[in-house]
Amino acid sequence: MELVQPYEGKWIFQDAAITNEIESKFVEALDAYNDGLHEEAEASIRQVLTECPNHIDALHHLGLFLEDRGDALGSYMCCQAAVAVGLQAIPETFRWADDKMMWSHLTNQLAGGLRSFEVYMANSTRRCRLRYRRFRRRG
Repeated sequence: MELVQPYEGKWIFQDAAITNEIESKFVEALDAYNDGLHEEAEASIRQVLTECPNHIDALHHLGLFLEDRGDALGSYMCCQAAVAVGLQAIPETFRWADDKMMWSHLTNQLAGGLRSFEVYMANSTRRCRLRYRRFRRRG
């Protein structure tokens, strides 16, 4: 996973490990989930992550799947892993105040997941933290 700069001040994520075969498995997992085949979808997403552990979209969607079935801690851990992968890909030359991510660029492999990840984190980070604290108190 790397963040590359095709234009001055504009960046996209690329990962040579995300092949067309892996991306097809990922899309099939999302389709299965949308069709109500939740266990099959989760197993498929986990297979994608076995083959490509830095697949941010797969980490993100596994987090969504886990939250849907009530596993707030597992969901939070998947989100945390996705953020770690993304942050590791950002080079020192990235200017946080000035540079932009090109979400709509056709070759940006992770645009959709990262956009939805931002929304997900904004809406659920606090809720996950509260659930995690309750989980720790019970243990």
